[in-house]
Amino acid sequence: MGTELPADHPFKDSQTLQELRGKGSRSVPPEFRRILFMTALLAVALGVIAWQISKRAEDMPQGPPPEASAPKEGAPLAQDAEVNRLFGEVAKAEPSGAAEVPVGDLLRAPEQFQGKRLSVSGIPIAMSADKLEPNPAGLAEAWRTYIVDRRTRDAICVWTVERPPDWDAIVLCHDIVEAEGVFVRLVTYTTQDGKKRTAPLVVARSLRRVVIPEDTSIRSFEWAIGGMMAIVGVALVLLVRSGQREEARHKEQMREALGPPPAPPAEGGTPA
Repeated sequence: MGTELPADHPFKDSQTLQELRGKGSRSVPPEFRRILFMTALLAVALGVIAWQISKRAEDMPQGPPPEASAPKEGAPLAQDAEVNRLFGEVAKAEPSGAAEVPVGDLLRAPEQFQGKRLSVSGIPIAMSADKLEPNPAGLAEAWRTYIVDRRTRDAICVWTVERPPDWDAIVLCHDIVEAEGVFVRLVTYTTQDGKKRTAPLVVARSLRRVVIPEDTSIRSFEWAIGGMMAIVGVALVLLVRSGQREEARHKEQMREALGPPPAPPAEGGTPA
């Protein structure tokens, strides 16, 4: 239905009609401005979340994969009088809660920590069982684990006199293990790619797998993003429906302002 009125229509110059026409000809309806505002708000929120995720990724330790530092298979460790003495000592020792010493400190000042009891932890990259030479402790076998520090990627060699209880459950290059023992000296080994590496040697009674609670922060971010998108989606649907109702109401007001349509002319006659 057109909105042009005859010159003599009573509502031709109606202020109400002019207001309704002006309202219907707005270039940017209010609901679209609200939609744009909500979209911009969502974009800012997603940007902040993406920045937080990237910041967390930057804070994570970077470096070559731990397996690149794994020793060649079958490379034995030297077993001397000091090691034999420590085999007997740690076999009887109970955990004492010794403080963890950074691997970098052991590499920089080995003489400062030699013979001291300490804790070490890291990612296991190689595990093997060694047949021992005759020793005062009467041990026939020892278990060797190479671990790397999670941040510095420095290696540690842990020689245990007991088979770790989690030996079969430990996943190389993935799990975290820790041990409490005595620092003996620095040792050198050849990696799988033929390079020489130096590592502290720690003799311990056993070694255990550390169960770390799952990091749910990234999942929380994902839930937050999903929740915000759902909220904005519902808001957009409500705004669109509100706009449709407003448009229908506007059309109804226009019809009321224009009045009933003129009657069609009678056949063979003139318009009323």
